[in-house]
Amino acid sequence: MTSQGTPEQGGGFASDGLGSPVAAFDGSKSGASRNTLLGAGAGALVTVPPLTVGLTGGVPPLILLGGIGAALTALFTVRSLLRLRSEGAHRVGLHERGLIHHVGDRAEQVLWTDVHELTVFGQTIVLNGAAVGGVSGCYLQRSDGHKVILTSHHLAGVERLVPQVVTAVTEAQFPPALDRIRGGGQVAFGDVHMDEEGLVSSGRRLVWSHLGSVDVEQGKVTVRDGAGGRWLRKDVILFPNLPLFLTLVGLHTPR
Repeated sequence: MTSQGTPEQGGGFASDGLGSPVAAFDGSKSGASRNTLLGAGAGALVTVPPLTVGLTGGVPPLILLGGIGAALTALFTVRSLLRLRSEGAHRVGLHERGLIHHVGDRAEQVLWTDVHELTVFGQTIVLNGAAVGGVSGCYLQRSDGHKVILTSHHLAGVERLVPQVVTAVTEAQFPPALDRIRGGGQVAFGDVHMDEEGLVSSGRRLVWSHLGSVDVEQGKVTVRDGAGGRWLRKDVILFPNLPLFLTLVGLHTPR
């Protein structure tokens, strides 16, 4: 087994155009199974009470509602566990100019310069008001539309993998994005656009001289104007290429 976060010797990671291997990250089926079972537990907490009340009180609508919920939870759990068994182990080979994502015998390649959208995400599983697990990772969408998903659901060491991916992709995206802006064009981040004058979203413009601050907290991106007013608030997972946005907007944020 390849140790997490270390260059792999052999193992089929090498590929033309990606450069030398940098690190390798193995699959984590135990983590995937754990999160699947936690999801099943959450489903049971929602469906069992109405089913129990319906059965003991003879209330047909509650019996029907609880029965449907229980059936869907069981279907989700079995389907997820069977998929984990059939699709094979996930592993990622990180290279100088990109990565290879292996799923069993299949492999998908991404060049940093070919990443059209990068989205970082995190999702917490809550049971009885307490966080008991979660899934984190990132999406990489290539210019041909193919999306590669790297998550802690299938990979160990994602907390080390994602920062390296973010840094490499942002370094590749920054020069052409800055050239486009300086050339009079726009760079789009979903429904937020950036140009030489500032930011535009939903028909509203915030010029650079009126920019106050940009913060990322609790899964939200908040842009404030110079007076402290909130100009934009958006979920991180709905903000494509957020690391590039933060790098570019940092050129105009008051020091």
